[in-house]
Parts: sequence; structure tokens; C-alpha cells
Amino acid sequence: MSIRFIRWLISIGLCFGVLVHPVNGRAVRHWADKELIEKADLVVVATPTRTRDTDEHLASFSYFRDQPVIGVETVFAVSAVLKGDAKTKRVVLHHYRSDQVAVINGPGFVAFPVPTKLAYRLFLVRKADGRYAPVAGQEDADLSVRKEEGK
Repeated sequence: MSIRFIRWLISIGLCFGVLVHPVNGRAVRHWADKELIEKADLVVVATPTRTRDTDEHLASFSYFRDQPVIGVETVFAVSAVLKGDAKTKRVVLHHYRSDQVAVINGPGFVAFPVPTKLAYRLFLVRKADGRYAPVAGQEDADLSVRKEEGK
């Protein structure tokens, strides 16, 4: 091999070493609205009226071992029922928030400003205790919540 070829190989190797960076990421399932609706027990358009932390404190959250969380309950006033009991006027969403530490590429938490005039489309499953949880799971609760357009 010639010295020129070796220098070329080294140059190419250095370029790849400088240009290629490690990427942090995790696979997040894409949920189409149709699938969210099919899996949901209740789909509503609602406005948050009250939010409070629960006594639930977890040192780790699902497969996020270094993610401590606090349970949250957010009460919503329902303005439209798109799937489920049409008489539903109030919904309690059980979800989580980070407890100080935020893990890189961690859970997709949701938070709702209260008071607000913002309305959200919520895709929910009913829990045994009567509260609701996000269809996409607690790890990616943000995938089960859509801010209503024009609101």
C-alpha cells in the first residue's frame, strides 16, 4: 500500500470519528387516533379544573429505574364524549410527574395548567378504582392527550 492511500484511510477514519456522534433515544410506539379510539374505554374533550399530587411516591418508574415519580390526579370537566357513556360530565385522570430527577429519553409525562380555558382530547382506559389512565400507558401518557385545535 502506498503512503498516500494510508493517509487517505486515516483521514476518512478521522472524519467518521468526528462526524459520528452517539445518539440517545428510545423506541416510542406511534399511536394513530384510530387505534387510540379502539383501545379506549372513554374518549372525551375536556378542560382540567383541578390537579393534585397523591400520596403515591415511586423510587423508580416502570423500566426507567432512575426515574422517581409522584402520582397525580387531574379532574376534568367534560364538554363532549366521543366514545363511552354520553352522560359523563367529570373525569379523574391518574398519571405521574417527575420527582426532581428527569431521565434523558424518559417517560412522556403530562401536566395541565389550572385554571385554564384549554381543552384536551383524552383517550382513556378505566381503572378498577374508577379513575382513568392514559390508553398509551403511564410511561408515555403524552401520547394519549391531544390539545384541541383552536382552543
